[in-house]
Amino acid sequence: MYRNAAGVGLPRTVAQLAQVGQPVRAGAMRSGDLVLFDTAGRFSHAGIYVGGGRFVHAPSRGGVVRLDGVYASYWRPRFSGVRRV
Repeated sequence: MYRNAAGVGLPRTVAQLAQVGQPVRAGAMRSGDLVLFDTAGRFSHAGIYVGGGRFVHAPSRGGVVRLDGVYASYWRPRFSGVRRV
């Protein structure tokens, strides 16, 4: 998506994504920021913040893309950071 929308290629793994761009405080997230989570180890899941406390992501490899809340009961304790590319 980033390549098509902004001409920016991103690395494949979430651990690598956690190193690109600039870190952002959770309270300063903007649409398009990468949100990172620790679901199966450090930086193991990522999504794209879309505003209103929500992010878009595929919950599993080959899974259906969906919209979830960053601060929902499942995601809040797993939230590990935000990066702006």
